[in-house]
Amino acid sequence: DPESRTQVEKTVVAQLAAIARSEVDEEELTAARRQVLSQVRTIDDGPGKKISFLLGRIINQRLATPAEVEAEFEAVGRAARAVGAALVVDASQSLGAMPFDTGVIKPDFVYAVGYKWLLGPFGLGYLWMAPQHREGTPLEQGWIVRKGADDFTRLVDYQDDYAPGARRFDVGERSSFQLVPMAIAALEQVLDWGIPDVAAALQGLTGAIEERATARGLRAIARTDRAPHMIGMRAASGWPLGLSAALAEARVFVSVRGDSIRVSPHVYSDESDVDRLFSVLDRVLGA
Repeated sequence: DPESRTQVEKTVVAQLAAIARSEVDEEELTAARRQVLSQVRTIDDGPGKKISFLLGRIINQRLATPAEVEAEFEAVGRAARAVGAALVVDASQSLGAMPFDTGVIKPDFVYAVGYKWLLGPFGLGYLWMAPQHREGTPLEQGWIVRKGADDFTRLVDYQDDYAPGARRFDVGERSSFQLVPMAIAALEQVLDWGIPDVAAALQGLTGAIEERATARGLRAIARTDRAPHMIGMRAASGWPLGLSAALAEARVFVSVRGDSIRVSPHVYSDESDVDRLFSVLDRVLGA
């Protein structure tokens, strides 16, 4: 019913806008953040079943601190739940480098790759789901996700019931003896460092990059407009051809994307790496 759907969309927009006004100090709201763009789409999922999706743009790139991110996620989560939608978070670009509290944000699902800020090997990823979703039906129907499958002496007693909780959603061949030990060691190391301390250390490095870039007339994303562990830079006239090769030759590894350079240091990076980055940039720009 297009008319009722339009009314739902208006209701969600009003809810999100009200949340934004009440949750964030008015002086901090920019024009972009006042324009809450959202849409609800409902699709049929079999007889008598419907799935609703809330697509929102209340979270934007100028959120820099964990507190700001949590406040915005909290707001979107409440609005999503109000219309029966799920809050699904792809945390691949921040999990391990910024705090993320599921108790505060209350997402339905959080997923992330394991090889970025969690320092794990390729081939493993992570999924967290809220307790109310853990009794669902998995996509993969492997034997190892069945109840009692951890007891190899009784595998002949095959069961249709799934393993309790989220383990039923594990990928096939989850044992992965060559990858899981590496992933565990990486996660233990990240937790030992402490994610708030990781974020603070990386904030210092990206801050130094911002200062040096600005001093050279480059456009760098300000600390107030970005996360602590990544920074982007642009040159007024664009980057010259051959930049990627020059950086790689000096063993400087960044992401050159179009007219931007994304720099993502980690705790193994230090000021000498920043020196080497700008040494290459000065050379290719003729500074």
